[in-house]
Amino acid sequence: MYCNVSYEHLCKIHVPFNLLNNTCDVFSCVHWACINDCYRAIITALQMSINECIPVLRHGALKSYWCEELQELKIASIDAYLWMLCDRPRDGIVNRMRIESKYKYKHALRAADRKDNLEFDDKLSELYLARNMDDFWIQWSRY
Repeated sequence: MYCNVSYEHLCKIHVPFNLLNNTCDVFSCVHWACINDCYRAIITALQMSINECIPVLRHGALKSYWCEELQELKIASIDAYLWMLCDRPRDGIVNRMRIESKYKYKHALRAADRKDNLEFDDKLSELYLARNMDDFWIQWSRY
């Protein structure tokens, strides 16, 4: 999609082919403005293509520990909110399903986060003990 959209935007740019036949000396080029305008048009076309095609996520939106199991538990937890259609009962099988699926999802999420934090701590400790400070600070800044 990005390739097609960027192609469409770039095709609309007027390319100054007449500059190919003109010569300038190194000290006095009269074509700088035309070259800069063409360059700005290319940059604008590419930025417009990016804005149209590439989704933007905030930093930290995607968790490193996210997996298929967590995705399934999340979907099950969302699906369990059918209890709203059943007039939100406070007891019974529908409410029990909602509570259990929500608990399983939150428990698995916390466990995955804890495991990820422990693995990160282990990596940092290993790098620090190995006195590999460059990699230590690279790893530190990624978190």
